[in-house]
Order: sequence, then structure tokens, then C-alpha cells
Amino acid sequence: MESLIWNLNTAAASLVAIRFLATGLGRSYPVLAVLLVSLPARSLLLMGLRGNDYLYSWVYIITLPILSLLTAWAGLEIYKLVLEAYSGLSALGRRSFASTVAAGGTIAFLTVQMGLRVPNEPYPTLRLFLLLDSWISGVVLFFLLTLTVFVLWFPVPLRRNVAVYSFGLCAKLAATCAGFAVRVFAGSEYTTMGGLVMMAADTLICTVWLFAFTRSGEKTLPEGTIRRTPKERARLLEQLNLLNAMVRSVKAP
Repeated sequence: MESLIWNLNTAAASLVAIRFLATGLGRSYPVLAVLLVSLPARSLLLMGLRGNDYLYSWVYIITLPILSLLTAWAGLEIYKLVLEAYSGLSALGRRSFASTVAAGGTIAFLTVQMGLRVPNEPYPTLRLFLLLDSWISGVVLFFLLTLTVFVLWFPVPLRRNVAVYSFGLCAKLAATCAGFAVRVFAGSEYTTMGGLVMMAADTLICTVWLFAFTRSGEKTLPEGTIRRTPKERARLLEQLNLLNAMVRSVKAP
């Protein structure tokens, strides 16, 4: 079952990377393009090393933080795309980003501390790297969820591809945190289960992305991600524009 899902996951990730680049979307979402290419490349590399446990282990450990940093970079790319039409709020977001990261980092840090106290771990180095990856994933997930609440509340004009990108990355990060939590807190005997959780979720997300990312998805959703009555949408947009103008006026000398 593990090998089957791994193969399906690698195939789905390869297909979405190829299609994403073929449609030319990589120019609009360069960080996502690098991430989509890196995921199947890493899987294919690990598959080629399955006969050498020593090299397999070190390649897995070394590439894990690289993918974590790429995921964090993708979160920042989403943030830029969501607020690209609101320069004032974008600047405010940059200033408040540190506090958001601090809040998410505190939650993730407490999780890491609990994970370090799990006894009888036969692979302490692996667990440490998994916990560090969980910390980064938790911080980025918390930040994206905060941004998602903002997007859902205000009818921010977004490209459909940006919405697909954001919700897909949130689901991927949530699955990563869940899979690593199973592996770390349930014990090393649940390594396979934790891996299955992450790979199954990744396969589903890649399958959705394969069909959801299109050239037509570059069109802006003028009504936002949630349909509202014209009156309500106008009221929320007015609030959003006033907030953006107020922040810009505070910045002005």
C-alpha cells in the first residue's frame, strides 16, 4: 500500500509540474513552479536509493528542510498575490507578519517541545528533523489560515488560480503536520501510517491542482471567494478601500 501510494503521488506530482510549466503559469507563480518540480524530483531520487539505506536516510534528511523552506517561500508568494491590489494593506501585512509568525511559531514550538519528550525513539535525528519541519509547516499554516480568514471575509478580487494555490497549500501543510504528529507522538512503529497520511493527501491535492490550474484561471474573481449580495459586497469593499487608504495615508510623509 505504501509503495502504491508513493508511486501514485510521484506520478500525480510529475504530471501537475509538467502541465503547470506547459501552460506558462510558472512565469506568474515562480516559487510554486520550483516547489512543484522539486517534489517529484525528490521522490524519484529517493526511489533510486531504496537499495542503499544509508544514502536514502541522509538524502531524505538533507532535502527535508529544503522543501520546508520552499513551502515557506510559497506562503509568502501567496501573501503577495492576495494583497497585490492593496499596497497599503500589503505594507501593513509586512509589518504584522512578524507578530503572526511569532504567534504561529509559539504554538508550533510547544508542539516541538512535547515531541522532544516522547521516550524510546530509535531514530532521534530523524525525529528532530521531522519536528523542525513541523515547526515551519505550522508557522506557515497559521499565517495562511489568518490570510484565508481575511480573504473569506472581504470580497478581495483574486485570480482563481491564486485561490486554488492558497487552499491547496493550506491542505498540504495541514496534512504534513498531521502526518508528522502521528509519526512523532504515536511512535516509530507508526512511521508507515504517518507517511501514508501525507502521501495520500499530497496525491489528492496534486490531482486537484492538475485540473484546477488553467490559463482561464488567471481571470479575476470580481466577487471574491464567497458570493454575497451586491449591497453587502459593496459595503465590505468600501470598508476594505477605506482601510487601505487609511494605512497609505499614515505611511505618507
